[in-house]
Formats: sequence, structure tokens, C-alpha cells
Amino acid sequence: MNLTKRLQRTWNSFRSSKLGIPIAFILVYLTVSSIVVLVFEVSKNQEFASFFDSIWWAIITFSTTGYGDKVPVSAGGRAVAIISIFFGVAVMSLLSGTFASFFVDRS
Repeated sequence: MNLTKRLQRTWNSFRSSKLGIPIAFILVYLTVSSIVVLVFEVSKNQEFASFFDSIWWAIITFSTTGYGDKVPVSAGGRAVAIISIFFGVAVMSLLSGTFASFFVDRS
């Protein structure tokens, strides 16, 4: 089987699974929030020097781990942080429920 067919089968499987939409939502949200916080913080905060710094911050904030190693200082950055915290709690709850449902259905 060639690579194109394998990728197509993988994509179709991902789209039709219960996990496809939540995972896609999380990836899009993390990317957008990383870009937005970087725009607000890059000129005011040396902790956000690159996109990788902001993606690290977005993942840690979204997952509600919150190490505190990178903290937004601008009003816009803090607004993004507040939204990320609330979305993170809601989506992580949804994701854990979806995973549990997925594994119960498989067994």
C-alpha cells in the first residue's frame, strides 16, 4: 500500500473517531492562543522571545499545570491567560470524559 493511501485511511479514521474533533480543537486553540499571546508579549516580556516560548506557555496554561516560569505582563496577554485557564479546565474535563467513553466502548 502506498503512502498516500495510508495517509488517507489514517485521516478518515481520525475524522470519524470520537477523539478527532476534540484533538483538532485543542491543536487549533493552542496555536491561536500562542500566536495571540506572543503578539501581546513579545515587545514587553523577555520570557516570550519566540513562538516556542509561547506554545510552551499555552500548553502549560491550557493543561492547568501552571508552572509559572512564563507569565504574561500585558493586559492582552493576561486576558488570553484567563480565557486559556477556563477553556483548559473545560476542555480537559471534556477530553478525559471522551477518553473514558472511548475506552469503555472498546471493551
